[in-house]
Amino acid sequence: INAYMAATAWNLKKMLEKIKENLLRSIFHGFLPKEKIYFYPFLFKKINC
Repeated sequence: INAYMAATAWNLKKMLEKIKENLLRSIFHGFLPKEKIYFYPFLFKKINC
């Protein structure tokens, strides 16, 4: 049961990260002018660390 719970929690965490990533990406693309998009990968590295 413990291994199953750990796997489920890990999958959930991965899924949440993916959702968060997509949400942030759409927010950035929606609100930032196109020329500021090149800052995006740099910002994302900062957020993740």
